[in-house]
Amino acid sequence: MRKICIALFTAVLISILYGPVSVRASEIPINEKHFPDDNFRRYISLIVDKNMDNMLSESEILNTDEMLLDGPPNMEKKIKDLTGIEYFTALTSLSCGENLLTSIDLRGNTSLKELYCSYNLDLTSVDLSRNTALELLYCYQANLNSLDLSNNISLKDLDVSRNPLTALDVRGCKEIEKIEARYCNLTYLNANGCSKLKEIRCPNSPLTTLDVHGCTALESLYCNGNELTTLDVSDCTALKNLSCSSMKAVSLDVSNNTALESLSCQVLSTLDVSNCIELKELECYGGDPETPIAIDLSKNTVLERLLCNPVAALDLGNCTELKELRCGGCVTAFGEVITPLVIDLSKNTALERLDCHGVTSLDLSNCTSLKNLRCSGDFAALDLSRNTDITEIEIFKTQLTSLDVSGATKLVKINCHDNNQLTSLNAGGCVSLDILECIYNNSLTELNVNGATKLSYLNCQFNQIDSLDVSTNTELRGLICYSNNFKKVDVSAQNLDKLEYGRDDVRNCVTLDKKNKVLIFKADKTIKTGKKATLKTGKPVQWAEVSDSSRASVKVKNNKIIVTGLEAGTVAIFVDYKGGKGDDTYIVRIK
Repeated sequence: MRKICIALFTAVLISILYGPVSVRASEIPINEKHFPDDNFRRYISLIVDKNMDNMLSESEILNTDEMLLDGPPNMEKKIKDLTGIEYFTALTSLSCGENLLTSIDLRGNTSLKELYCSYNLDLTSVDLSRNTALELLYCYQANLNSLDLSNNISLKDLDVSRNPLTALDVRGCKEIEKIEARYCNLTYLNANGCSKLKEIRCPNSPLTTLDVHGCTALESLYCNGNELTTLDVSDCTALKNLSCSSMKAVSLDVSNNTALESLSCQVLSTLDVSNCIELKELECYGGDPETPIAIDLSKNTVLERLLCNPVAALDLGNCTELKELRCGGCVTAFGEVITPLVIDLSKNTALERLDCHGVTSLDLSNCTSLKNLRCSGDFAALDLSRNTDITEIEIFKTQLTSLDVSGATKLVKINCHDNNQLTSLNAGGCVSLDILECIYNNSLTELNVNGATKLSYLNCQFNQIDSLDVSTNTELRGLICYSNNFKKVDVSAQNLDKLEYGRDDVRNCVTLDKKNKVLIFKADKTIKTGKKATLKTGKPVQWAEVSDSSRASVKVKNNKIIVTGLEAGTVAIFVDYKGGKGDDTYIVRIK
């Protein structure tokens, strides 16, 4: 009697855990009782029931090792319930993404090796407690708050990105090789002892704890955008790629990571990469914009890409393979230099891209491979005569008084703005030049674009240019050049039907006279130096400002704009109206 009671109890327990598995495979009917979901039941009937007798035979079950249940676009045909999946004990691969599942219980499918269940947006529970053979789990873009992987000892590949998970513990997954947990709510990730783990991607999560002790095979760790105050990678001697920017740590120790090839980090004051002699890419950001980073690169001879900010000095004499450099001194958001950057590029002949800010001087004479230049700082001279391969230039907030790029025949784009001391820009003979923007250079009086035959867009507004010759720029399609000292531009060489000029928010300061083939510029007001003029807008004025405060001043009174001329030239008055009534730009000439 006792044995009978135990047998009955065991049968009831199995039925509770796994459903009606007491029914023999040859007797499982394909009906609502065994497969409650209409769409899942339809799949079983059409795909699994080979002889179409509306019954699942033992052979039909044992021959089903894969199910492709990914949801169709039609919402009515998506699966909501996988009850009945437990009968398929030979199932090794299940793909059920893009459905309406809220929970998945696969405890009865102990042969399962692969599970794809992504894009079930309301999925809150996945029970894998008995799936010890599981090797791959892709469950991204779901709604999991927790996931127990403690029994998944065979798991190798895991992706749970875009779930509201707060913790992930894979210590029991001794075979794990890859983890992706991007854009989660993770504060805790523990991979301690996972000696076969090669890659972790967990960026943009508020991590406060990341344990990679014993991860001796780890090659790539991407955990940028975190809340970590410490990160110990001393055991990760195979590490090649480390990205941990936004980390709040005071310092980062990579002295044991001699195989490191790429590093992106944030530190407070110092970074020692002297042991990382294989380093090819380095991004290092300071925790305080007013405190420069100290970094020694004398042993990083194969470095090809360097982003470092803020720094006060860089010795790149041994970095002869350097191709890209982005760096800056301590500069405020308004461009004010707090601590300038001193840099010597005389040995960096392979440099192709340079982006530097807050520099006091810039000698590029040996950088003969340079193609892309973006720079700002207090330097007053720049010689580009030897940089004949250059294709793009952006120069802003400098003390340059002149810029000559006439020998740059490969130059395609120039952006030169907010250089208040600049008086002349020579782009003559730039036969490949396509785009030229030189705005807010409030002292610019001379602009030469003769011979730039491929120039299609020219924007030279808000300067003091006395005359403009575009006779050789026959491909010109966009010409914005108001708020200058000239009153007419001859555009007879251009196709007037395709020429675009001016902007909607600038009042009627420019018109095209097609008969005489000229652009005509006029001012909304002309005043004398020391005199005042009033602009009547007819709208409630929120604020007004002037393009060049050295030439004019403005103030708003009773929705009228009072302009005072300070120095001869042309200025733009920018006006914004209250109540979302738009904005305008007025042109004022001061004699």
